[in-house]
Amino acid sequence: EKSIESGMFSHAHLFVGDDGIGKSMLAKKIALRLLDKLEDRQYVDIVEYRVPKNRQSIGVEIVEHIIEEINKKPYEGNKKVIIIYEAERITAQGQNSFLKTIEEPPKGVFILLLCENLELILDTIKSRCQIHKLQRLSIAEIVEFLSKKHPQLTEEEIKVTATFSDGIPGRAEKLIEDTAFRDIRNNVMNILIDVDRKSVV
Repeated sequence: EKSIESGMFSHAHLFVGDDGIGKSMLAKKIALRLLDKLEDRQYVDIVEYRVPKNRQSIGVEIVEHIIEEINKKPYEGNKKVIIIYEAERITAQGQNSFLKTIEEPPKGVFILLLCENLELILDTIKSRCQIHKLQRLSIAEIVEFLSKKHPQLTEEEIKVTATFSDGIPGRAEKLIEDTAFRDIRNNVMNILIDVDRKSVV
């Protein structure tokens, strides 16, 4: 936030972390902040790219389309944000063709790359980006997150979900929606209650 306010925010960033750790959420918050938008909705100057459903990777032809979009002027203001999900799935050729644009994008354009596996990103790309590694949360932090976002859950339900989440907020949320896990969680809670009763006796 300080770097955005001071105008020192770098033009290229690489966010690394497990699926569900919060990369997408963070990138979107940064994009909104850069464009000085308060409402979280779709904006023409926040352009998002994902691996097409019928493909395994992002090839040169898609990268060329991204570069073409990057070189277009922003529509609403003087800034544009490009978010690329699963950037590790950009082919080596695609990454090489992206180098010059990442190094020197047009003024006011910010490129946010999101990935799970940093090893699949070329060193030449990494050297041109600010790298941010998102760490897993502690059990206490997951409990706090779930307590705020899912107040309908009991304290025990939150604790069990937090334990199985492995420190990943997105995984914790999927577990809450998973009916099979809900049954397992209830069985675990019943066992713990039963053990607690027996230890009292």
